[in-house]
Amino acid sequence: MNMLQLLPISTTLAIALIATYTDLKKGTISNYLTLSAAIFGVVFSLSIDGIGGAAASLSWALAGALVPAILFKFNAMGGGDVKLFFAMGALLKNSSIIEIEMTAFIIGAIYGIALFIANGVLLKKIRAVAAVHKPFVKNRVEFIENDKTEIKFAPSILGAVVIVQTLNLFNQGIF
Repeated sequence: MNMLQLLPISTTLAIALIATYTDLKKGTISNYLTLSAAIFGVVFSLSIDGIGGAAASLSWALAGALVPAILFKFNAMGGGDVKLFFAMGALLKNSSIIEIEMTAFIIGAIYGIALFIANGVLLKKIRAVAAVHKPFVKNRVEFIENDKTEIKFAPSILGAVVIVQTLNLFNQGIF
């Protein structure tokens, strides 16, 4: 693996790190960060692989943002997280973005459950999910709406980038 192949990987790690910092500090992920990273990914791919590389970059960006965009539509994910997945897909332009996404969801789920346990609300959350499936529970929508828990997702994305990219490099014999 040459240095040009490591540039998208290291850039992805850097933007995930910056996004995690800003998400934890300010509660947002900068549009400038995600847009500039996506543009860099497409332009980099165009310069290395031509128009086919740029098309692949955009395709993987869209693939990486698809499920998060659906979750955003249902208020289950922040817009910054969607744009971060888009930018990382543009940079990586391979199936690593899907692996990162799935790993981030697993990390986020584990973190959410740990948070519920630490705050002593795990059983309350389980009852809330069960209430959705009871058709005659009064005010069940209000019960669910008032019982939402928000977590910062960028740290899960950063953890997923580190895990997936380390495993990919290990599988390629870099480590």
